[in-house]
Amino acid sequence: ALAARNWRVAIAETNTAGKIAERLRARPEGSRIIKSAMLLANVSDVSEQNAVAVAEQFRKATGADIAVAALGTMQAEHGLYSAETGRTAIAVATEKETRKMAYSVGGTGDHAQSWIITRALDLLRRAASRN
Repeated sequence: ALAARNWRVAIAETNTAGKIAERLRARPEGSRIIKSAMLLANVSDVSEQNAVAVAEQFRKATGADIAVAALGTMQAEHGLYSAETGRTAIAVATEKETRKMAYSVGGTGDHAQSWIITRALDLLRRAASRN
């Protein structure tokens, strides 16, 4: 959907080590990523509202057609199998709308990153298909 629209993409990630951008760059049609930022500092406000603000501001600042913000806790806060294993908030902003989701997965482990990346790309796909 991104390639068909020739959309430029901006991506802000905290706990995925830049792997959302990496996945998009690996596509044969070569998604047009104009700005990718790995936010190295742990974001203290991992909320849908903050993800929306980051995605909308990043889209406007870069001139992208669509922007993704994936903000998450860097470490599992209370252990892998506790009620609070971490948090991630993802937002995807276009000119017309911003979609957001919160997940109870966080941290920098391979499994957590894989889940976050998959969810972010799915939200990106859904937003691109709607616009």
